[in-house]
Formats: sequence, C-alpha cells, structure tokens
Amino acid sequence: MIIQVEDVSFCYRSTPVLENVHFSLNRGELLAILGNNGAGKSTLLKLINRILIPHRGTVRIDGRALQSMKRREIAQKVAYVAQRHEKSSMTVFDAVLLGRIPHIHWDTGRRDNEIVERILHQLRLAPYSLRPLTELSGGELQKVAIARALAQEPDVLLLDEPTNNLDLRNQLEVLALVRDLVRSHAMVGIVVLHELNLAMRYADRFLFLKDRTIFAAGGREIMTPETIEQVYGVPVAVHRFGHHTVIIPMEERLQEERLQEQEMKLRHSL
Repeated sequence: MIIQVEDVSFCYRSTPVLENVHFSLNRGELLAILGNNGAGKSTLLKLINRILIPHRGTVRIDGRALQSMKRREIAQKVAYVAQRHEKSSMTVFDAVLLGRIPHIHWDTGRRDNEIVERILHQLRLAPYSLRPLTELSGGELQKVAIARALAQEPDVLLLDEPTNNLDLRNQLEVLALVRDLVRSHAMVGIVVLHELNLAMRYADRFLFLKDRTIFAAGGREIMTPETIEQVYGVPVAVHRFGHHTVIIPMEERLQEERLQEQEMKLRHSL
C-alpha cells in the first residue's frame, strides 16, 4: 500500500469535520472522493498533504507517517491541486517549472525543462508557454495548475475538483490524462469530484463521505442507486450504455416523494 489513512479525525476549532476515516490505496489506483458540499472532501485531501494535521489518526506514504517527514520530502512524493489559483505575471512555462522545485538542488537543468515541455504538450498548453498567467481564462489557469502538479512527478496526485471551469472537451482530456498517468507511472491518484458520471468514467475506486465519516467505499459495486440516493437524497437510475455506466437523476420520482411528504404533513395537521 502506498497510501494508508488510519482512523483519521479532524475538527475545525471545536466542530468535528471528519471522524475515524480509514482506507488504503495501491499504486495505479485512481480514487474518487464523493459526497455533498461540506462533507469534508477537501479537508481530507489537505490532511493527506499535511496542509492540515489530524487531531487523531495517521496518514502514511510508503509506510512512513507524514508527521515524521520534512516538507520537502512530502513535496517530492505528493502533488496537490487546490480548487482556486491566483494569477500573476509569471509565464505559463515558469509556473509549471515551479513543480520541479522539490527536486532541484541549485538550479534547473535540462531534464527539468524537458519534463515541463512534455507536460505542456500533453495538456495542449504549449502555445501558451510564454503567455502571462494574467492573460489566461479560468479553464486555462486550471490546466496550468494541473500541469505544475504533474511536473513534480509525484507518487501521490491529489486533485480538488480539477474539472472546475473546464469545458466538456477539457474535462475529458484532463481526467483521461490523469487516469493514464496514474496507471503508467504507478502513482496513486485521489480526486474530489461532484460529477458522478465523470467519476464512473475514470475512477477505479470510490469513497462516499457522509455525516463526517465514510458512508461507503470500494469499487463499482458500491455505485448503486440505493447508495447514491442515501448520500445525496436524490433518486437515480444507473444504466449501462456501451462501455460506460451512466447515472441519471430521477426528478419525477423525487417530485412525487415530495408531494407525498407534503400530503402526509397536511393530514397530520388536520
């Protein structure tokens, strides 16, 4: 196991956010963390990257506890893409080159530049390499942040809603690239997503957070209408179309259930 999250709990001040979270991942696996807003998904990513420190429990990478590792060691093994990214006058090339900092001792070398150039081509960012970040759209800036993380050549890649601000083509391209790199480079990928169909299309493992802890975790066998409805409170249908499984919200049934609830309340009030 490259990642082990062992009974991790965390509070913001005195408010519990996560309790007794426990899971592990092997190399080559891409995990989608799912759940409603405020379920603790982003917090969990920050705990795995030691941006936050668990109040209880331990996170291990290759058997080593994060608490025992120096920040540079963590940066050599873990890359993190946050939800929001600030613009600056730095060029796209230089912004992506920052991902090489954990591996640089004195100055950048030929290999560092080659890695950046390769990733810029993979993400179709090469034409923007000399453009300042201030001239990029939100979607282009998101891809630059992902490129910088990939330039770290991490063992663990953490992405917090990486498809935000991306159009459909770029959503598919970015997640396909992440999935392929996780497999070909024997990394672990952990991605927070709201779009269940993207998760079904690209992830190998799934973890639902609800009520501050893990509600369900596993492979595709847990992606059932029952589990999804219990987590989100929305009835869904799960269908197979060709090679892909699609999750469809059943709005009509939800409306019927709400009408029935209103009728029951009305009867009780009479």
